Amino acid sequence: MKRTAGFWGNTGVAFMLIALFPCFSVGEGEVDYLRDFEIVAGRIHAEFSGSNVDEAEQRRRASELDPEVASLLDVQNRDRGSSLYGAFEEVKRRDAQDISFAIRYFNPVRMLARAFSLPASQYYHDQQLLEAVERVLTYNRKHVYPGCEQPGNWWAWHKQMPDCLTEILVLMNGTLRHEDESYLLSVLEDLVGAGLVTVPAGAGRQPGLAGRDAISKFIIGVLTRSPETVEHARKGMMEYVVPYLIEEDGTPLITILFKENLGISLPYTLSLI
Repeated sequence: MKRTAGFWGNTGVAFMLIALFPCFSVGEGEVDYLRDFEIVAGRIHAEFSGSNVDEAEQRRRASELDPEVASLLDVQNRDRGSSLYGAFEEVKRRDAQDISFAIRYFNPVRMLARAFSLPASQYYHDQQLLEAVERVLTYNRKHVYPGCEQPGNWWAWHKQMPDCLTEILVLMNGTLRHEDESYLLSVLEDLVGAGLVTVPAGAGRQPGLAGRDAISKFIIGVLTRSPETVEHARKGMMEYVVPYLIEEDGTPLITILFKENLGISLPYTLSLI
């Protein structure tokens, strides 16, 4: 399988979705899909964690990541009597231009998860870091939950936050408390919606919007071992994304997309190149 660079911020995951889907086809009882789920989950974890790169690259990443994680751990509120217990900061809008402030609920958690899963990090599988994750999720669940108000920019809630949540779930898979994993999954599923991937009426040609939702659903499906959810993800990619990437005869048109172009229709993006 050919890897692509920078596709939705996670190399290879998008095309893994399409290329490996036959392993998960609903109704194919002859296929040991639970075994296949384990294989694909491992590949996604390696992609997100960086365990698939050489030791020198891992050490380089750790040299940048570990000081930031240390700073977070130093400022985390550990006062159980405080309304900010578990927080690294009070998450609120800093000024009128800070419309994407809500992503700050989970960006620090993602950073901790990256260190926890990177073999070269001093925080690799560190119990104290895991406890810090549990504390911050205690704070977050008071502010971010299914059906909560979503102040600020919708993109932060429905695109950036699912990116964060899927990465956290992948990197911490098998190590989070059941209640924390269930909480993150419930928020993620609430943000990306249940059932098939759709593009709102009037959104125009926006494959990036549906593509992000499809990848989120794909990861949910893999982590929860749900062939039905993976099927929803595949249909979303095939309907909204793949048509822009191939000619009518099936010849690939473009194999590399950059995350900064997401949300801009591919035909419009290409006209700018």
